[in-house]
Formats: sequence, structure tokens, C-alpha cells
Amino acid sequence: MPSVVAVRRMHSGSRYSQGTDGPRAVEVWQVEWDSDQTGKDQSLGVTHGGETTPEFGDVSPDYARLFAYEVTVEYVGQNLTLHQVTASYQIRRDNEGQTVEQQPGESDTPTSRPDRTERDWISERVGMAFAIQDDGTEDLSMPVRNSAGRALDPPPEREVLDPQWRITSLKATFTDTEWLTLNGSVNATTWNTYPPGTCRLRIRVGNETEGTTTYKRVEYSIIYRAEGWDIKTVDEGFMLDSTGQGQPGSPQLATDIDGNPVSEPILLDGNGQPLAAGQTPVLLPWQQFKRADWSNVPNPT
Repeated sequence: MPSVVAVRRMHSGSRYSQGTDGPRAVEVWQVEWDSDQTGKDQSLGVTHGGETTPEFGDVSPDYARLFAYEVTVEYVGQNLTLHQVTASYQIRRDNEGQTVEQQPGESDTPTSRPDRTERDWISERVGMAFAIQDDGTEDLSMPVRNSAGRALDPPPEREVLDPQWRITSLKATFTDTEWLTLNGSVNATTWNTYPPGTCRLRIRVGNETEGTTTYKRVEYSIIYRAEGWDIKTVDEGFMLDSTGQGQPGSPQLATDIDGNPVSEPILLDGNGQPLAAGQTPVLLPWQQFKRADWSNVPNPT
């Protein structure tokens, strides 16, 4: 018996319109199954993860006076396990085709709209390539080497892909103060299980009108980097800190074994002293983006 893997409500393809015959709406879902032997009709009226696909006659999830007068199901590309369900809604009518009068508490515009999430990968940077292990993963401690076993200089670079969420919310209000506080920030505390400092936020704000109601359309673009967004530089230099506490003190020239000033910067230990031979270089992080409270940033759906 085929089982449902996921039901997703899609932002792309959904729309709302008004005309001489009243308001209309179109909503789109995708249903993923664990078998390609699933009939299209099985994708109607299925529930998974809090989402339910419609059947003919169902009321719109957003507009109380609109019902589904047509529901179609089709494959997504060549993937027989992925069905796209498209529901077209129109105003409710009685048996004589007359418009049903609006009932108390009903509205042609939504009182709330679910956040919509799109997932993608974004390429904004390059990184150093590392040797590939037998299991196909990178060995981050092993640079790419030539046939003589020497590390390539300069090291080869590779494209780095970071996961990205794009979340769209319709809000009654969204102030410029909120936008200025959050835009360009990283998460100060854990967000959606991701540690502080690992997610960066960009926000676009516009207006969207549905029926007679105008909302603030807030588009959150969130990029995740496992290593965080702080810049990390190798601790090195020509000068030492005579206090040995990593604090400004009397400057002291770094010298070689003969007591002569070094001609190249030497590795330091994080406290302004020479790094002991064989020790891992110290990386000094510094914060390049502001940290902000993300408690009002929606989680992906």
C-alpha cells in the first residue's frame, strides 16, 4: 500500500483575483509518495504534516466563501512519485446559481495566511578544496596534493553552496524599525535548531492587496553556514606582546633563533607569544555582522 511521504502547499502558482463573477482563487499543493504505483486520484483529500489537499466542493483554506469547483492532479515532470494538486475556487452559489450571501464572520479576504517556504542552495563564495577520502567526503585537514605528495600552491578553490530558506509572510504591519533591526543580522540565539551566529537574514518588504485588505508582504531570505559568519584570521605577526596576556603591552620584536628580527610574520599562540612547534595555528574570530533577536522570525514550514 503506497504511503504519503510529504504534502507541501506551494507559493508558486497560487493567486487571488476579483471579476464580474466575484472573487476566485487558485492554490497548489505537491504530494510525494513512496511508490510510483500511486494513482493520481489518491492525492485528493490526503493529509500529512498538518497539510491537506482539497477535494471537489471543499471550502478554501483561506477564503470562507470560496469552494473548489475544479481540482486537477498531474505528475511533476517525469517523477511518478510526485503529484501536483491544483484547486480552483470560486464564490459559493445555491442550487439556482445565485450567490450565497456573506455570513457573519465570513470574508473574501483572509484573516491569516500561512507562511510559505521555498528551499534552495545559494553560491556566493569560493573555498579551498581539500583531499577526497575513500567515502567520498572531504578531509578538511588534508590539502590537495600533487603526484609528489606536495600541497598545491596556491591551493585549488571550489564553489561553496550554502542552504537557503525563503519565507514569505503576510502581516498586518511591519515597521521600518523592525526592518532596520533585523535586516543583515545573524541569529543571536538558537533559531530553528541552528546555533547562534550560523544564520544570516535579509529582508524585503512590500505591499500585497487581497480583496479589500492590504498586507505587508515580508520576504525573509535566510542563509545557513555551519561554521558561522564570523571572519577567522590566523594569529600571526612580527611583534610579540611582552605581557603574554594578549593585551596591549610593551611591544617586543619577534626574533629568530639567532636573535635577529624575523623577516616573515610568525605564528602566535592567541596571547601574543610564539606558537609552539607542531601546534595548530590559532584562528582569531571577529564579528562582521550584527546579532539580533530572531524570536519573531518565522521558522520554515
